[in-house]
Formats: sequence, structure tokens, C-alpha cells
Amino acid sequence: MLQKILFKDKEAGRHLENDQYADAAKVLLRHQRLDWDMLAKGYESLSSQKIKEFEFDGFTIKAQFNPGRIHSTSAKIDEETINNRKCFLCHKNRPVDQKAIQYKKDYLIICNPYPIFPEHFTIPYINHIPQRIKQFFPVMLSLSKDLSEFYSVIYNGPKCGASAPDHLHFQAGTKYFLPIEEDIKKIKAEKGITLGEDFAFSVTAVDDGLRRLILVEGKKERDVQYAFEAFYKTFELISKDKEEPMVNILSTYRDKKGWMVFLFPRSKHRPSFYYLVEDEKTLLSPAIVDLCGVCIVPIEKHFDKLTKEHIVKIFREVSLGKEEFEFLKSGLERRLE
Repeated sequence: MLQKILFKDKEAGRHLENDQYADAAKVLLRHQRLDWDMLAKGYESLSSQKIKEFEFDGFTIKAQFNPGRIHSTSAKIDEETINNRKCFLCHKNRPVDQKAIQYKKDYLIICNPYPIFPEHFTIPYINHIPQRIKQFFPVMLSLSKDLSEFYSVIYNGPKCGASAPDHLHFQAGTKYFLPIEEDIKKIKAEKGITLGEDFAFSVTAVDDGLRRLILVEGKKERDVQYAFEAFYKTFELISKDKEEPMVNILSTYRDKKGWMVFLFPRSKHRPSFYYLVEDEKTLLSPAIVDLCGVCIVPIEKHFDKLTKEHIVKIFREVSLGKEEFEFLKSGLERRLE
């Protein structure tokens, strides 16, 4: 079954032989835009999207009107709904025209037909297992390094942004498309507090007035992994979720500088605006892309009325509370000593 969906191409094959996964993914996308109508329409729609920009103190938040994301933004993730639908990440249920390249042994790189990024991929695990990060964080680090020439890698927790919480997957998108990748240097300098550091490794807590996050930077994979485990264990102590603490993650890798991992602890999945009556409602369900500076709004009238004040209220509502963040900071600092 797997052989039927793998992308057969000499150019991509040469890249894969040399573990050049970013180059192979780019070739896959180029061919799929020509051969798969659904994907072509997705990118055609993306090219004409409306954008708003909101300036905050030292950083930018954008809003993207993207009707193709309506299914993801409005996805029901309750147990009954998940159990009664076919998993769209299992290869037996995916469109016949959606081809894949294999990443290492257990993952596939496929083109996302509802793109947010100029180049957008989904990276599902071959088998159907739940969305969990604790055991698979090293895979995320490997992916972000192997795709680093062109892409960054993202993860949404099963109860804070993943529209397929029953199937382990990551996503990859155009590097530096997310504003926080460019803004973080200034944000860190002005609003970051160092929790631990040595020569080639640092952990910083950031509260920029809109978002609260932990930034891990390191040249060595083992150091970044250690910091993540310390974060996870500390966050578990205050998390109310038994499956997995609510977290969204961005991982990007830079030559000579190593990894930069953004960990966004969450307090809730969706803000109160999401559930209001139609005239007052804003269909915006923050996931990692939104938290990193591109808010996805799939309904045009909701996009048109979106204001800076809306974004402030929405982000503050779903981000970890100030008191809990202080506990997370102090606990993480002790673990890193």
C-alpha cells in the first residue's frame, strides 16, 4: 500500500539518497501543484488572500483571511466525532493524487492542500497513533534540522490546535514566514528572563504582553532535549490535562547556531469569542501559526472586523496565566540548575 503513494521522481530520488529532504520536498510540491487539482486550487486561493498587520511593542501580528482553513479552524475534536470519522492522515483515506516522500523509516512528507505558508507540508507518522510530543520530540528536532534549508517545523497539541488529535503528525512551512522568527531577537532582549544558560545553550522565559513562552536555544541536540524534558515535567505539575500538557511548538534550525525552539504553554483551546452568537463571534482558534504571528481567520466578515483589541483578548485568554507561568518559570529554573 505504501509503495502506491510514494512519489516517483529521479530528481527527488537523488536528493533523498543524500538525505536532502528539504530539496526533495520542494520537488514534490512543484510536481503536486501541476498534478493534483485540489492542491493547485489551494495555492491559487492562498495567493489572493487578504492580510492585515497589527503593530505591538517590538513585534508584529498578522491576520490572514484563509477560507480553505475552515475545516481545521472549526474542527470538532471530541471523542465521539473523532471515532466516527475516517482519519484523513492515514494513507488509505487520503486522496489518490496526494503523493508522499518517506522521511527516515516511519514518517511521510505530504503537501498540505489547505496551505497557510507559501510552501506547506504535513508530516504524519506512518501508523495511526495519538498525537503526543513527549516521546517524539527528538523526531521534531531531527526534522527541523533536515528541512532547515527552506523550512521550519511546527507541532500542535491534541487539545490546542491539532485537527487530527488521533494521528501523530508534524507540519513544515516556509522558514521566516512566521513573524516571531524575525522578531524574537528584539523580544528576547527586551522582555526575556534567562532561566539557564552555558556556552552554547540557553533557556529564556518571555512575556511580551500578548504571549507567554519558553525559548530554548542550543547547538547540541541533547541539551535541547534536556531542556524540553525539564519544561514538560514542570508543566505537567500544573496541567489539568491527563493526556498531554497543552503546548504548541515551533522548531527552527540555523547553521552554526543550532536549534531555536519556541514552547507555548496553553490554558485553554479556544477563546470565548469563538463561542459567541454570530454577530459577536470571531472564528479564530489559536494554534502554533497564530501564536507565532499569523492569525488564521476563515470567514471574511470575521476577518474584516478583527481588531488589535480582539487579538489581545484572544491571546491572553488562551495563553498560560501569569501565576501559572511564574510557577513554570521557577520550577524550570530549578530543574536547569
